[in-house]
Amino acid sequence: MENVPDFYPACWSDDERMGALFAAIRPIATNPADAPSKLKFWTDLLLLVFERKQITFFNYSIFCENFRRKGRIPECLPNVIEELLRTKKIQLWADFHSDNPQGWLSWTFHTLVKKPTVWTVSTLWDTSSKMPNLQDEKYVVLDILKKSAEDVSLRHRSCISNDTIDHVLDASVLKQQCSDISPSDESFCLVLTQLRKDRKIVVKELPEKQMVVKFVKENQKQLAVNDTDIGILRLQSTIRTLETSVSKLSQEMEKHLLEAKQYLSHGLKTSAKNALRRKKEAEVALEKREAARSNLHALLHKLQDAKSDAMVYEAYKAGIAGMKQVFEEGGLTLERVDITVDEMNEVLDKHADVQEALSRVTVDTSSLDGDLEKELDELLSDEKEDSTDALSTGLNSLGLKDIGKALFIVSSTLK
Repeated sequence: MENVPDFYPACWSDDERMGALFAAIRPIATNPADAPSKLKFWTDLLLLVFERKQITFFNYSIFCENFRRKGRIPECLPNVIEELLRTKKIQLWADFHSDNPQGWLSWTFHTLVKKPTVWTVSTLWDTSSKMPNLQDEKYVVLDILKKSAEDVSLRHRSCISNDTIDHVLDASVLKQQCSDISPSDESFCLVLTQLRKDRKIVVKELPEKQMVVKFVKENQKQLAVNDTDIGILRLQSTIRTLETSVSKLSQEMEKHLLEAKQYLSHGLKTSAKNALRRKKEAEVALEKREAARSNLHALLHKLQDAKSDAMVYEAYKAGIAGMKQVFEEGGLTLERVDITVDEMNEVLDKHADVQEALSRVTVDTSSLDGDLEKELDELLSDEKEDSTDALSTGLNSLGLKDIGKALFIVSSTLK
């Protein structure tokens, strides 16, 4: 490492002192004080650096990134790791995850949590197996991890707006909330595991590989994730999907309106009408999405107003039944609306091409819809007003306010 942070010890710049600290531990018979002093220096420094950098786990590569000096790595590293294991400051990654359920392991990035070859204490002291074996193992820094887990718990509490339903959330949402505390997938996996060990959360993996996290409230016994929790989570997810869809449809409406104006500027009235028709279709879909979003928000508010789990369940059950009836009667689903809008746009595009070809021979405006014709007239009127305003501005800049007078002057000049 070239740029040394200010929290490294002052002796880090002393080549003679660091040369001695980077050397292997001498036999007790020749120097009984060498082992204790070196172990204390490196264990204290490792914990200090990892705490400042919020490093909750490390392997050989991470260690080298933080403690390589002028191309050298401490030769006493195996002894330092053994000391940290003995004092329970660190733990083997595989041992830390050993009591996790199989489903939990499959979600928590199982490719990262594969159990590597266990490195025993005897191996640590074996001089025939030094640095190469370190590259195959990972270690969890326990105190730093516990601090990160507590920070995540506090961050979640600060994000709670309703104590009834906000304790259940998707793991990906929680990860986004705490990205500054646990920036990597591996560190986030460790934090969730620690929170589960501390009985602060319960987790459940859904069939679609979605992980649900439920924080246990204060003074509450640990509970399992139930069907109502999953329903609330899916309700919130559906609302977010609808909000995204509403935003997209609004953009489509603006796009089609702009297309209509561009067609008019080129005298393509039929194409402009078709663009407005596509705008109307998007507007209809938008109204349905907004209605569904409004209904789901109303249901969510009922759940938020519930004061007990029983009330939450009843409100959720009644609201969902009502929403299902509305959707079934109208045949409205997000998939059906998307398919219908896509098919309609495709047909209208083809229709526009046909109309464009026919318009080269003759233009029949007798079948134009009243609303579309009115909107076209408004667009044309706006363009005429803009042209008139531009002409008036130009005449005024020349000191001519009367158009007839201007034409007379121009005519006289030509003669």
